[in-house]
Amino acid sequence: MAVASEGPLPVASDAEIGARARGCIAASGYTQRAFAEAIDLDATKLSKSLSGRRRFTADELKAIAATADVTVHWLLTGVEGSESGSAVAPPAAMPRRIRETPQKQRRRREVLAVAWRLFAEGGYPGVGLSEIADAAGVSPSMIAYYFGSKRELLDECLRVSVKDAYDRQTADFGTLGHARDRLLHLLTIQAPDADEQMRLEWSIWLQVWAVSITDPRSRESHADAYRRWTATVANVLRECQNAGVVQDRPLDDLVGELTALFDGLGLQMLMGTIDAATLHRRVRAYLEHAVLVPGAESTTPSDR
Repeated sequence: MAVASEGPLPVASDAEIGARARGCIAASGYTQRAFAEAIDLDATKLSKSLSGRRRFTADELKAIAATADVTVHWLLTGVEGSESGSAVAPPAAMPRRIRETPQKQRRRREVLAVAWRLFAEGGYPGVGLSEIADAAGVSPSMIAYYFGSKRELLDECLRVSVKDAYDRQTADFGTLGHARDRLLHLLTIQAPDADEQMRLEWSIWLQVWAVSITDPRSRESHADAYRRWTATVANVLRECQNAGVVQDRPLDDLVGELTALFDGLGLQMLMGTIDAATLHRRVRAYLEHAVLVPGAESTTPSDR
């Protein structure tokens, strides 16, 4: 389990981050202009950021990481690891790296993005490989070449969701200076109502949960991915305990209770049993009753 630092993630200079982003673009199979279009960023702004004359926003870093198949943590620091509270996933829970030309890697990512959305919107049982192939503009044999089977493709979609969560948390945690703020923010950005992308990400998890009941291989993929989520919650709660804003209770108990409550309420919300306001009200009530220290300020240990 990765250990969180006490404070925001230390990052490199804008010029160093820009240089790493330039290298990503060169290896991605995109031209710089096409890459700007792919991440929905004005080409002039991208050029300025690549030269260190403009700072990338958190959303732009997340888009670069997703498109270039790197992590936000690597863009910010030049190393893989976790110093931001967001736990690093085990290699088995991250998207597969393949030895192909940049163009073929790019095509594989595009097919995977299509499959991810179709599974999330239509459900794993209702989406076939031929439908994915048609939507992606490739042959079913190409999907089989890249991913093997439909189940293996779903597992890879889960790995994409794991990486997206890691990148999202790393980028956002770096802007928050207080441990308590990171805990509350984590439960906000991971809720199904955070945005449409998060609702679909929850749907991918639900597809994998359903398949994992009867498929041991998917169960193993799910376990690898879920360990990263619980490790992230543990890191943030530990940081909060060190800052004196979370009760001095066994960490495993806190993590187990909070993740069980959050997952259950998220599932109820997706099923329409409760609404978003109810989810957040119940999570906050639990935090105030069983997790947070009453009256504690949002301070890091150095502030106390």
